[in-house]
Amino acid sequence: MGHKEYGLIAWRTSDLDALVPQWSERRRQEFLEDNEDELAACQISAGYELIWDRLQSELAMEEHADGD
Repeated sequence: MGHKEYGLIAWRTSDLDALVPQWSERRRQEFLEDNEDELAACQISAGYELIWDRLQSELAMEEHADGD
């Protein structure tokens, strides 16, 4: 059975259009390339934080339900 991927994120230069409309397409590309590693690390960190928070809630509800 194959592994399904969840929460995939891809940034495009068009995502910066409203933030820096004065920048050229090439300048936006350079910015994303220069910050790609840190951007990926932040996305991973935020994802794990969300997963952990949601798991704690789920596990607490399950524990409460098992006690009934």
